[in-house]
Amino acid sequence: MLLTFSVMVLTVVANLLLLGIVLFHKRYSLHESHVRAFSLSVAALLTWTIINYLADTSADPEQGLFWTRAAFPPALLMCVSIFWFALEFPQKHERGRIALGFYSIASFVSTVLICTQDSVLRSVEIDPKIGITHVEVGQSYVLIVGLLLTMIVHTTFLFLQNVRLQKGKTKDQIRYVLLGWSLFLTVALVTNAVLPLLLESAILSKFGPTASVFMVGCMVYAMVKHEFLDIKVIFQRGLIYLMLLSIFFVVYLGVVFFAQIAVTSTADKVVIMSGFLTTALSVVLTPYLVRFFNRVTHPWFFRSSYRYEEVMQQLSVVLHNGLDREVIQQESLKILKRELGLADIQFIQGDHAEYVEQHPCTIVIPVKNPSRDIGALLVGEKLSGESLYKQDIRLLETFSNQLGVALERVKLYEEVSMHVQTLEKKVADRTSEIQKLQKDQELMMLQLSHGLQTPLTIMKGELYLLRKQGILSANITTIDGSINRVSHFITRILRLYTTSKDSTEQSKEIVDMRALIASVHASMISYAETQSASITVSENHEASVYGIYEDLEEVLLNLVENALKYRSDQRKNSIDISSRRIGQSIHIEIRDTGVGISKDDIEHIFENFYRVAGERHRANGTGLGLAICRKIIHDHAGEIYVESTLGQGSTFRVVLPILH
Repeated sequence: MLLTFSVMVLTVVANLLLLGIVLFHKRYSLHESHVRAFSLSVAALLTWTIINYLADTSADPEQGLFWTRAAFPPALLMCVSIFWFALEFPQKHERGRIALGFYSIASFVSTVLICTQDSVLRSVEIDPKIGITHVEVGQSYVLIVGLLLTMIVHTTFLFLQNVRLQKGKTKDQIRYVLLGWSLFLTVALVTNAVLPLLLESAILSKFGPTASVFMVGCMVYAMVKHEFLDIKVIFQRGLIYLMLLSIFFVVYLGVVFFAQIAVTSTADKVVIMSGFLTTALSVVLTPYLVRFFNRVTHPWFFRSSYRYEEVMQQLSVVLHNGLDREVIQQESLKILKRELGLADIQFIQGDHAEYVEQHPCTIVIPVKNPSRDIGALLVGEKLSGESLYKQDIRLLETFSNQLGVALERVKLYEEVSMHVQTLEKKVADRTSEIQKLQKDQELMMLQLSHGLQTPLTIMKGELYLLRKQGILSANITTIDGSINRVSHFITRILRLYTTSKDSTEQSKEIVDMRALIASVHASMISYAETQSASITVSENHEASVYGIYEDLEEVLLNLVENALKYRSDQRKNSIDISSRRIGQSIHIEIRDTGVGISKDDIEHIFENFYRVAGERHRANGTGLGLAICRKIIHDHAGEIYVESTLGQGSTFRVVLPILH
């Protein structure tokens, strides 16, 4: 029984240590599901260990059977809890919620079955020296073992999956959690469930709880080495206080020894005097010794201490790339808190004096920009209990300067964004007004056209009747020509101002530019001869565009007519039409040897109603032809240019995108 008691004490102490550390350090984090799951699993393990001991030390088989049955509920709870922990750490597995619910219900049903039926455990045999040696199991026992085995395998699978998905420190944490729990659960399952099922022997059941000591060792190593649950500061403080206790105990013994030699007093007085002296020394020296041991043990427990350059690089990325004030503050303070091991760090914007009075902190670092104070960083204590080093303060001061610049940049960005939004709204409003004016203009032009064309039509009809009656005169012919010119002018005005882009897009088709140029050349060659001019097509590449055939034809005819209209009287006039494919466009040129255009006129040649001044330019026109040409070409996503030398001729170039 001494062996059983020793095993129980070792196991209980180890598990109490682990549970105590977790509950003490994570007492403010028990709302986190993975902390609750881990604490519950260790508590269930502790309960299972104690009940196993009570079963082995039972006075009679009836009591032994009771405690043996009572050991199964905490064992089932332990497996459910560690499965829950595997679902929550390091990230949640939502798909496993159904399995967790199933295991919980199955464990509850199994508990009821174990406590109320003899079909699981029927009887036990007890040896007064070693405890329970033999168990008689029922038919339902295999179901309980199967449930335990299923949960253990499923839990192991989840841990393996997490190891595969995670990287770095988290991966190492899961490895040791997997190693500790899987080995312990496997040993416990074999010694306390499988062997009683196969051999009906419970002699080795004492060693099932003992395997938890290995699990506790893996957990402690993961905490110290890989920051599992981030509680290694507890181990550091525990070691420091143990060293302090040892030092003052040695001091006390030394004082007692030398006092007995130096002072001729009774032993009781020596002990009392030594106690007072040791207490006084401990009160005076403890703060200094704690700081000293903090510095000494810090590299042991916090080997992953930050490097100044790496932390500044992380902070610079957040400060320089962030454009949101809250995100910059949260992310940068999170980095500082993690890397410096701070219990708390806050940024208070504006006047912080009153806040500091109500919330004391270790150090206050102002945050400024070149022109004004923005706020302050309120830095709390380190988790390790040590003071801030010079490097820590230098890092915080450097960060505060960069934070001030970053927040000022964010402020300017927000102001610019607001200004841009205001401008965009103004542009949108103005665009809406312009579109309304354009629609009103189109409506006005339609009404004007209708109002003018109606009397012109009546006048044309009256002139027709006069001719039919045989009344002919030069005045009637002049009036008829004037009416035709006014009607043509109105038509061109409507052409320029009322063409809808949507209707233009709906009317577009594939246009063969080579055939179009040939058609224009054929239709104008006879008219050119009457004007003592020649028209040639020197080059005509094959190309197609997406557009309106009639509009493109109008452009080319207008340009050729202008070349004939503004011909030179001093030499033979010639007009050359050419087209070439250049890149993804077709370039069409109409080159003439006419009178040319001055540089001053070229700047305005495509404006509405603009006509070249001078005695040599007496051709009739409205000044709308080239404006209409430019509008048509722009509606086809093209451009139109002109090059000219006064007295030598002009070249008009039309560039249109090719259809693929």
